[in-house]
Amino acid sequence: MPDSVSLGFQASGSGFPIVALAWVLIVIASILMTLSVLRGPLMQRASSTTNHYQAQQGTVNFHIARELPENYACIMTGRSHSTSLLTKNFSDVAQNYSRRSEMAVFDTSCTNCTTAVEGFGFDVNCTDTTRDFNLTVGMDRASLQRAIGGAYFFQVNITEYSDWGVNTLPNGTFLRYTTLYKDTEKCNGKIKVQTCDLHAGIAKFPVRMDGKTVELQGTWKDDKFIERKYMLPADMVIPGSGNILGGFSMIVKSLYESQAFMSFTGATGYDVSSTGLPATQYLTMNGTTPGCADRWDNPMEDIIELTRDIGFRASLQYAKYNTTDKQKVEYDSGTTTLVYVTNYDKMWIAIAVSLVGIFAVLPTFWGWWELGRDVSLNPLEIANAFGTVGQESHIMRNVDPNQNVGGIVNAVNDIGPVRYGAWEMSDGVTSPRLPVSKYLQFLLLLLFIEQMTRVLAKDLGPKRITVSAIAPGPAATEMFFQSKTQELIDTIAGFSPLRRLGNPEKIAALAAFLAGPTRSRVSGRVIGANRGSFV
Repeated sequence: MPDSVSLGFQASGSGFPIVALAWVLIVIASILMTLSVLRGPLMQRASSTTNHYQAQQGTVNFHIARELPENYACIMTGRSHSTSLLTKNFSDVAQNYSRRSEMAVFDTSCTNCTTAVEGFGFDVNCTDTTRDFNLTVGMDRASLQRAIGGAYFFQVNITEYSDWGVNTLPNGTFLRYTTLYKDTEKCNGKIKVQTCDLHAGIAKFPVRMDGKTVELQGTWKDDKFIERKYMLPADMVIPGSGNILGGFSMIVKSLYESQAFMSFTGATGYDVSSTGLPATQYLTMNGTTPGCADRWDNPMEDIIELTRDIGFRASLQYAKYNTTDKQKVEYDSGTTTLVYVTNYDKMWIAIAVSLVGIFAVLPTFWGWWELGRDVSLNPLEIANAFGTVGQESHIMRNVDPNQNVGGIVNAVNDIGPVRYGAWEMSDGVTSPRLPVSKYLQFLLLLLFIEQMTRVLAKDLGPKRITVSAIAPGPAATEMFFQSKTQELIDTIAGFSPLRRLGNPEKIAALAAFLAGPTRSRVSGRVIGANRGSFV
């Protein structure tokens, strides 16, 4: 095998261009292989996750009342026909709204379903007007008196319509909500007034169900009003009985009826008197103290949403007692699943980058058919092919260079255990540094003695005391031959280039030299008398 290797370089003068071309190919292949690592990030970016919604459709029986009984909401007493109390059912509705409790559907269940159901709702009609205001304090008496007189900047009025002629209306009474609010930071201008009439009847609500709970979707503007129903006016209610809208007006009044009045008080500035929480909740102050530059938001949307929620809750509650109130409705349902999505453009780029790396390496294998047999990169085959230059004791010296892995193993099978070692080059001479099992404590002791020799030589040198040590290696002593086979003795002797053990008499002569009168020039040295071996 060494002959064949050397032949490859005998005609280096004429073959240099071929060798140079081969090196160029190797360099290009290395660069392309390095670039091929981009396939990992590209493939990661080519695959991503997304939520996939799988839709389903069906029908379900939804228990909800379209209408409510006349005396379901409140109790009226006395001659004034005013609402005195809420009924127990409507009181529960108000309490559940106050707690923002989940709305449960009686005897109905559907997972992640959206549908539309009919219930007790309102037809909303609103009109907008304005009023003039001016709280600017001028130098004239008129402006000062006007500012001192003050103005309402925020008002919410909730009434059940009871004007003359209500008894003759085809649909009876209705709810009237009026809001007045100053939405400008100016001290003079227009105050906005919005009036909304809510006529009760049947409306279709968009809802979402999950199990046995349901929630309204969108706002009141998303509801579809179907039909108005007659609502009994308050002055036609028999004392001790009640009507529907009286309960609604009582709940909405308790939560939203409010007002704020502002006036100028001279040296102390502007004064505000208010009732009800909304006067504060919808206020945006322009400074740290009240002033005519303060403004208010319109609470009308929230008031109508409250009325809508109360009506829907009442429809669900009444259906618990009147089980015939159910509707067969169509629903849309579905489940959301996390799925992988592939970007094929990026994926093809990643595949192309991978193939570039593969094809870049292929030219380096050009001519493999000329090897004459199957070849692998197994370490045993490589070691057998190249051997160890200058080492006649190499364990594969008698193995056929054309053997495969199995043949090599069979050929060296009788040698025994094989260990990895390192060949150390020192002054042009190679020496094996072989680890010897079960000799750890002994080797540590040797290292300790070496270092101790150097330290003592420095410490005792000023006292004209020399310290040196001898590393004799394996010597042919009686203790050395104990408990060792002849094969092991021969192996240890083979560590030395001289192929023999140390002579105790010669080692003793070296010790005598270090102890003699000529020792003064030698100190702090560990002298190896091991015939070139290393233990």
